Amino acid sequence: MATETTATYTQLRVKCMKCGLHFIVCTDYPEQHAITTLYCPECGQHLGKFLLWKAEVEGFIFQAVPGGAEMDSVGL
Repeated sequence: MATETTATYTQLRVKCMKCGLHFIVCTDYPEQHAITTLYCPECGQHLGKFLLWKAEVEGFIFQAVPGGAEMDSVGL
C-alpha cells in the first residue's frame, strides 16, 4: 500500500504595529523566525512591534510565490 505525503510550508502572517503594513513570510524553517528577527519591509521597524500569526499551508512555496502572478520586473 502506497502512502501519499502532502508537502507543507509555514506562512508567518505579520502586521507591523508602527506603520500598519501587513505582509507574509513563507518558510520551510519556521523555527528560524520570530517577532524579534523580523524587519518591516515598508518602514524598517525591527524592535519586535509586530502581530504574528502562523499557518501551516499545504503545497510548496513555489506554488504560492509567484503562483499565477505575472512577472513585473527582473533585476540582475
